[in-house]
Amino acid sequence: MRKGEAKVAFEQMFDNWEKELGITLTVEHNPSFSDFCSWVERNHFSSYFNFRSVIGARDDVENWFIDRFKQRWRY
Repeated sequence: MRKGEAKVAFEQMFDNWEKELGITLTVEHNPSFSDFCSWVERNHFSSYFNFRSVIGARDDVENWFIDRFKQRWRY
């Protein structure tokens, strides 16, 4: 899988995770990347973490998560 393909897939997963939780996640909800990763594993999507990356696939996904849920304040 290419990084661009993974990004599109994770963006869809972020939406699906949010819908499954039944709420719109905002900064106030402080969504957890760890909780999201657990959801990915439970749904057998872990293979989407297998793409080439300079900083590491998991770190890229975490950055996409931070951008999606507006958590840049963490850095």
